[in-house]
Amino acid sequence: MLGQLLLHYRVVEKIGEGGQGTVYKVIDTSLDRPAVIKVIPPDLTDSAANLLRFEREAKLASSLDHPNICTIFGLHKVGDIHFMAMQYIEGRNVRDLVGGRPLDLRQALSITLQVTDALAAAHSRGIVHRDIKARNVMVNRSGRVKVLDFGLAKLIEGPHASSSDPQLTEMGVPPPSRM
Repeated sequence: MLGQLLLHYRVVEKIGEGGQGTVYKVIDTSLDRPAVIKVIPPDLTDSAANLLRFEREAKLASSLDHPNICTIFGLHKVGDIHFMAMQYIEGRNVRDLVGGRPLDLRQALSITLQVTDALAAAHSRGIVHRDIKARNVMVNRSGRVKVLDFGLAKLIEGPHASSSDPQLTEMGVPPPSRM
């Protein structure tokens, strides 16, 4: 994918990979800024449930406008490549930041308060993240926190909420909780 142009996003670096996608740093050539794309693996695009989960992640996360939540720019398909474009956060995730050692108390409290504020904002919109972990929390050089990856998020209120949706449950993925 390196060097490839997807719409106006030029892929410059692979920065991560997980079960639900591969993350690349890109340059948004229309705005001349860094961004990130999360590409759903080709073997998962055959499943309507996987595509629905990916679309749901984009929609739920993009409905949140908060300084501690990663901004989603769009959901796209180019040929057989499905991807979500989002804000690039220069920094390290909490797992890498900790590096097996305790954090300074002030830094730990700052991160905790910012994550709590982000989750409170999501909860006020009826969205539960359900996958908060050190790898899903980025911290930039100035200490600003951004919560990432709403892939397992659940909408608990509103017209599109469902207490159980079998299309969104898959082996290895926690089923929607009953609220």
